[in-house]
Amino acid sequence: MDNALKVNKEEISDFQFVSFDVLDNAEQRMQRKVDLEEAMKVSNTDKAKSILYFMTNGGIRFVETTIWAVTDEQVVFKGGVSIPVNCILKLI
Repeated sequence: MDNALKVNKEEISDFQFVSFDVLDNAEQRMQRKVDLEEAMKVSNTDKAKSILYFMTNGGIRFVETTIWAVTDEQVVFKGGVSIPVNCILKLI
């Protein structure tokens, strides 16, 4: 992920996201879900930020922000900005 470009949360709505799941198997996808839910809890209780690496049609990007909500389909940030779960590669 060394080639990932940092973006501001406000820029996310400008991107087109890949339509396929970027993770190869069900185990990785389950871990991503667990990680997202944990990051959401920490964001909502401690206002801690997470770094999310995600895939767009233009390449890999990352954003550092708090996670307000997680659904089966979307990760939601402050201001209603969201990223599809299937395009998230990694969460720190």
